[in-house]
Amino acid sequence: MIKTKLSILLILTLALFTSPKNLRAQEFKLGLQVIPASNWFTTNSDNATTGGKFLFGFGMVADYFFSERYAFSSGINYATRGGSINLSDTLGEYKISMIEIPAYFKLKTAQFDRMSYYAKFGGTFTFRTKETVNLNPEPLDADLPDHFFTPAQVNFLVGAGAEYAIDGGSAVFFGIDYMIGLSDALQESQWVGKRDNFRLQSIVFNLGFMF
Repeated sequence: MIKTKLSILLILTLALFTSPKNLRAQEFKLGLQVIPASNWFTTNSDNATTGGKFLFGFGMVADYFFSERYAFSSGINYATRGGSINLSDTLGEYKISMIEIPAYFKLKTAQFDRMSYYAKFGGTFTFRTKETVNLNPEPLDADLPDHFFTPAQVNFLVGAGAEYAIDGGSAVFFGIDYMIGLSDALQESQWVGKRDNFRLQSIVFNLGFMF
């Protein structure tokens, strides 16, 4: 009986997603983008002051429209993030290069004179590839860690933007995202305590082309 119900449910689901109406609605689009961003650290530490850095990135975006105005989006970016931290009389300039995998939902308006608008929300997963840390004054007798940054981070993302359609189905898009770090960016060390919770936040500008 259970197998019969599951079979009926599977058939109905396949019929729904393979109906002519849904086949027309489903669309997969790829694009390229540049993603300059203003970045800074937040922390629970009362003894630290933080500053920002404007850094750059680029990548590929992929939209899968499962209906006419709703899409699941992902892609892959190579980005540099970072900021400055003044802690324990030591000024640190922190930069991390990372592979970034976004995953979010996109809600798009109808098109008006080739212009449409969208909102998006979801998250990103980032993986450390390279880091640069400069400490001033440079410690002479400290046991420096191999890595200051954590190997991976999770972020919440919310954003909005606009898209201008070009003949042939292509489009130019521009938008702005706010990314909030949900996990610590810096590992525990001589300067960073376990409960300091240094996390990256970013305002990311998106400019790209959808094919």
